[in-house]
Amino acid sequence: MRRDIAEQMMAHLRELDAPMSNLSAASQNLEGDERTRLRRSIGQIIATVGSLRLEIAKQHPELDLDKPA
Repeated sequence: MRRDIAEQMMAHLRELDAPMSNLSAASQNLEGDERTRLRRSIGQIIATVGSLRLEIAKQHPELDLDKPA
């Protein structure tokens, strides 16, 4: 993957952080099975975003913001 594409993809993935946090926080106000189903789905989306970041970071480790300095 070209670095410019990797940078662009990582930037887009980072843009998802705040909306996903907001969804997670809002879902805490739900109850029962509805809460469970929605929080599970949100978790799956967050896990998928993490997997995408890892795939990009494998090719461009310098773009991994979670990597210790």
